[in-house]
Amino acid sequence: MYKHWKGTIEPENGYNGIDSVVGIGGLLLNAVTIYFVYITYQQQRKQIEEQNEQLAKSDKEAEFNRLLDIIYKQLDHTRFKYNADAEELFKISTALEVCDMPEIMKNLKNINNAMRALNYEGNFYAQIIERCGLNNNDRAYLYNIYNNNVPEHYVALIYNLSDFGESYAHGDEFKEKFDKEYLDYYDGAFATSNEKSITGVLDLQIEKDREKMMDKVKDEYTNFMCSLSLSAEIVERNQYYGEIFDKLN
Repeated sequence: MYKHWKGTIEPENGYNGIDSVVGIGGLLLNAVTIYFVYITYQQQRKQIEEQNEQLAKSDKEAEFNRLLDIIYKQLDHTRFKYNADAEELFKISTALEVCDMPEIMKNLKNINNAMRALNYEGNFYAQIIERCGLNNNDRAYLYNIYNNNVPEHYVALIYNLSDFGESYAHGDEFKEKFDKEYLDYYDGAFATSNEKSITGVLDLQIEKDREKMMDKVKDEYTNFMCSLSLSAEIVERNQYYGEIFDKLN
């Protein structure tokens, strides 16, 4: 390089050949150094990314296993809570399906109790699953474990109650009929109870009893409306996770 430089440019023109060659050599050396530093940096960055991915995967597996353990432990408690008589709930579900109003009226308390249990337990699983950092596929898999352990008589109640609620919400005639039969049922029950009372009971006492009964009617009616809403929410949640889970298989 020096000979080439010396043969091309004379020193007397203001250029020192040795200094110039040293400068160019330094530039080349710097370029090579920068290249190797860049290669090393890229390799290290790739290693860091792989390590982060591995850590994230390990954290995800740990979180999944932790939730899996919680769910299986909770299922023992859930099975204990779902203790309603199977034959009774199937009978209520059938009454909802065919709109057997007297049978429904007689079992409002049983319906509300069953839905309270379903809501409490279902919310527990939904909350721990929805608040975790897992993806939708893993969430759906975990939720399906719980959902598959809901007894059949409770499942029948949920879906027939949801269908009943749809009819009530979108059918004015159906709603009017239900509300009328609801009041007629309690009016009839109140009249029957007073026929058995001792002759000469004061009208004021009867009126007070009727007021108490109407308060009870309102409370049970409100609870039943809540049960209809809860059944719709549960069905919607089941469908959401069910669709995701079906795609996994």
